[in-house]
Amino acid sequence: TWLLPIQVLSAVFNLTTNSRYIKLVQYFIEHLVKISQEDSKISNWEEQNWNVVEYDKDVTVSNIADTGLYAALTMLDIYYIRKTQTHYAELGRIYMHKIISNEALRFVNPEDVAKILEVASAPSEHELNTMPNSVKRLLMKQTEQQIISILDSHKYGKGSLKVVQNFEQVIIYGGTMYRLQEEQWLNDDIIDAFMHMLQVKEDHSNVEKGTERGTLYCDTKFAARLMFATADTSFEYSFEKVKTHIEGRNFKHKNMFGYRRVIIPINMPQHWVLIMIDFDTMQIIYFDSMGGSGRRFLRCIKRFLGDHKKEIEKRGEVINVNVDNLTLMCSTDKTPQQNNGYDCGVFVCAYAEILGAGDQLKFSQKDIPALRRRITLDILNKSIP
Repeated sequence: TWLLPIQVLSAVFNLTTNSRYIKLVQYFIEHLVKISQEDSKISNWEEQNWNVVEYDKDVTVSNIADTGLYAALTMLDIYYIRKTQTHYAELGRIYMHKIISNEALRFVNPEDVAKILEVASAPSEHELNTMPNSVKRLLMKQTEQQIISILDSHKYGKGSLKVVQNFEQVIIYGGTMYRLQEEQWLNDDIIDAFMHMLQVKEDHSNVEKGTERGTLYCDTKFAARLMFATADTSFEYSFEKVKTHIEGRNFKHKNMFGYRRVIIPINMPQHWVLIMIDFDTMQIIYFDSMGGSGRRFLRCIKRFLGDHKKEIEKRGEVINVNVDNLTLMCSTDKTPQQNNGYDCGVFVCAYAEILGAGDQLKFSQKDIPALRRRITLDILNKSIP
């Protein structure tokens, strides 16, 4: 009784000549036994009134994202529902729907997974043991199931408005996740989501340690308001604009001087860089994966800290930091460098996590594909472990 529907399904899959469906067909065949085993568990199947219209509402071309697979489902549906009207047909149809609902099986080509597993590089166990935890986390090799989830998140395409993840102040759409593929620029939404997750992790860690002096991770809007671009592509300083931004954000006591470190991502535009304020060493340090000096940004941040201190002192608070003593440090050849024109955002995310943890930047261009996958997983999981 199962032979004909399997022949029909296999025939359509063969017509598509696409290997991405092989895993799904194998999965379905392997679980035919389970369907018969569930026979006794499903009762009153005739009263459930399953029909083609209801089925089409759940599984459509728009969410299957492939007409070949949809054709297979339609033929299977016609065979089961319109021809046989048998108990086993209904069981098989319900179970097939469960399989199709599995995102990993629907969209991922096993050959793509195998290719990534083959080329994915990771430090040796000895090297990992000598690395700081922040670097180790970013460079650790992903599992097969994690790579399946990563590839599946790229299915929506550049312009997709499908909501993939919702953070407090930023929504990640399918089109945003598409940018985490190789050779794509990261946008401000990805950077902001990553900074948000880093801040959540930092705050939880500080609670566990019983301390408040940790790292502050600014969003991209902070620098954009402080140093907004003008029509001639130069930058204009505005303390008033960033002051409003700070007052509307959950800065502790609205006081940057209460942290050990402050991480600030900056878009130039069309190139991402990062500045870290280190109050322990009394330095403002610029990090640029393309080797720029960043002097104008460094001077701007120092000017901001002077204005910020005056604003806080108006409230009667005492700031025991002499802003004049802060040293400006340009990007050096020890800063990991990119060798293309599109990976700067990934470098900035890595800078942020590693520097925010107080660790050294021990990664390079060859690690960027793994870093892209790691950032993708973090956004899908909505947290950084």
